[in-house]
Amino acid sequence: MITVLLLGFEEAQSEKLRGWFEAGDYDVFVPASLKEGLVCCQRRTPKLLFVDVSEPAIGGLELLSMLEESDLNTPVIFYAEAPEIDEVINAFRRGVLDFLTGSELNQSNIFAAFAKALEKVDGPQRQKGLEAENRSLRSRFDALNADQEAGRLAQLKLFPETPFYFKQYRFSHHIIPSLLLSGDFIDYFEIDEDECGFYLADVSGHGASSAFITVLLKCLVNDIRKSEPQVEGKGMRSPSSVLQRLNQELVQMSLSKHVAMLYGVINRKNSTLVYSLAAHYPLPILSDGKKARFIGAAALPLGVLAGLNVKEYTEPLPEAFSLVMFTDGIMDVLPQEGMLEKEQGLLEMLDTACTSLPAISKKLALGGIKNPDDDIGILVIEG
Repeated sequence: MITVLLLGFEEAQSEKLRGWFEAGDYDVFVPASLKEGLVCCQRRTPKLLFVDVSEPAIGGLELLSMLEESDLNTPVIFYAEAPEIDEVINAFRRGVLDFLTGSELNQSNIFAAFAKALEKVDGPQRQKGLEAENRSLRSRFDALNADQEAGRLAQLKLFPETPFYFKQYRFSHHIIPSLLLSGDFIDYFEIDEDECGFYLADVSGHGASSAFITVLLKCLVNDIRKSEPQVEGKGMRSPSSVLQRLNQELVQMSLSKHVAMLYGVINRKNSTLVYSLAAHYPLPILSDGKKARFIGAAALPLGVLAGLNVKEYTEPLPEAFSLVMFTDGIMDVLPQEGMLEKEQGLLEMLDTACTSLPAISKKLALGGIKNPDDDIGILVIEG
């Protein structure tokens, strides 16, 4: 509630003004004297001081001097029945916010003058407050940006080198994050001299929270590599076991995130691919240089159901092949309209021998994409 002090008005006029102000939700005080008014200013710090300087009992300039001497910055509005022009000019020079005359003393004019005066008083304070708030927000934004950049650099160090060669196979990848940090993650590694494992993960959402899960996945996979026996059909050689283990860990953590993931193992001795899927979309595409086709089938994501059943698939690999895997962010940048048309577009692109990462990037103009709506991840294995 806005507090107003009335000074110098006759009793009848004071009561009328009191009624107007109280009806307008103002808190009104009417000191009996100038001295009492100054004491009231010191105790109550009113928002405005409305003073009748028509009579010599209240000298306007004297009042302003007394306010200054008392270090009171209370805003003042003067009223006089018929003031001299010099009196008005001097009052404004001394900092009076407004000067009302006899003909203006009605409720609407007073409220308009008070609203204007309050704007003059509060405007600079609000501006200072906004500037301070902006500085605080800018400081927080800069700190957040620095944290995000540090996170981005840390995440980049977790990605494997590209290209990477395992015997006759060439692995290459590309990530286009929607923000500084990516919710898509790719990794590949040698299991032994005959087998190589790889995975492509897409954490729901994007940004810092999803990027955190990718770091967690990297740690969990490394833990499986170190802790479980790497014998035939176990450990990292068993895609279904790997995804089931990851699912158990994510469900137990209750992170409110789900993960679409593909994990596969290539065996160079028998030229086979063994892999499992968890809601990975679009499905991986295998091309023999003549025809491209989707492999695998739809499945549920990781991190949702404790008893997730994961299937395992085996594909014989042609002598020359390209295995191309995308995260679902790629579907947003394809020119076709419907999802079936987009899937067909991917197959047709690979049918034209556009099967290497550079060729795919050029064909889809991925180099010109900045901050897509969703993270885009691409993993290509050529043999």
